[in-house]
Amino acid sequence: MTHRDLASSVTIVTGHGRSTSTSSDVNWEALASLGGTLVILMGVETLSRITQRLLEGGLPSDTPAAVIQQGTVSEQCLVTDTVVNIAERARKANIKSPAVIVIGAVVALSDPLAWFELSENGVSHAVIA
Repeated sequence: MTHRDLASSVTIVTGHGRSTSTSSDVNWEALASLGGTLVILMGVETLSRITQRLLEGGLPSDTPAAVIQQGTVSEQCLVTDTVVNIAERARKANIKSPAVIVIGAVVALSDPLAWFELSENGVSHAVIA
């Protein structure tokens, strides 16, 4: 989540409040200017709204983003794109909870660190050796 050349901090937030469609306690616009890596838990269903608010807060539209479904198990699925496109990409890949959303420059490290393979539709799946 951190890397000496890309991100010196990580912020972890919830993407879904108890009684709202997005976490009303999270100031998404402020997080957009924080820098570092943003990790969102429980945000798959609200990803479109979250990314919209981050963009409204000034997060550059070309910021790398990833959604990792069932990370670290053989059923893992990973999609990456820019923050402006990630919600649609995750929807098309049929990403469901449980999943973690990662936004920031460290997402570019996903290829060199990959322990999974790409399927025909460009969705990553785990490789078990």
